[in-house]
Amino acid sequence: MARPARTLVLGIVLAGLALALSATVLPVEAVVLELVTGRRIEGTLREATASRVAIDTGGQVTVFEADEVRAIYFTSAAATNPTSPSAVITPRAGADALQAMLALRAALASGTSSREFTPRVGEASAVVERYLASAPGAAPVAGPALHDALRYYQASEFAWRNHSTASRTVWVKRDDALDRCVPYRAFVQAMQAMGEAHYSERTQKYVLVSDRVLPVLWSCAAERLAEAEQVLTTGRPE
Repeated sequence: MARPARTLVLGIVLAGLALALSATVLPVEAVVLELVTGRRIEGTLREATASRVAIDTGGQVTVFEADEVRAIYFTSAAATNPTSPSAVITPRAGADALQAMLALRAALASGTSSREFTPRVGEASAVVERYLASAPGAAPVAGPALHDALRYYQASEFAWRNHSTASRTVWVKRDDALDRCVPYRAFVQAMQAMGEAHYSERTQKYVLVSDRVLPVLWSCAAERLAEAEQVLTTGRPE
């Protein structure tokens, strides 16, 4: 039985927080804790698990449920300059990015049209790319998997939107992410063997390929999305 969306999102937030904290290499002594209410608390981080966060403020330890925490700012100068953190962890951003991508997968499963799919991809792209940019110099939790899944959906959206009316072919923009999808590479090899009517490299940036590539791209996206979902919901590293 599928879990309610609210329960799934909460699980993602808790696991994302715990995994992000365990992965950081920055000092964790001085922190600024930002609650979902907007309140900020300066102190020393004592504990951070998938269910709670404990902070020491002047010798008094206060415990918060993880879903009460919006972000944790790690900085050696947190006590004196809380507005200039050296690192920020925002677990809700990961949950939002995953939900945006899951919505794309669900839309395709329910039989969306090309016209409906295009704006959905645009909306999801904004959410995911904002999350990918949230950790300068390092990939955020499940970032690589979400990045590839987004690229596959973007590639399929472009191909679907530019479907040929004269033949059963579509244009696919070249992308390094495509080389990381085994089903796509296998499909291309099969189409190449069938001749130029099924696959042709006519330009430096695009290839012309059978429109049967669309479900292949969607399967590539779904595979990477499943990996991202596992990381964000279970806390298991990529």
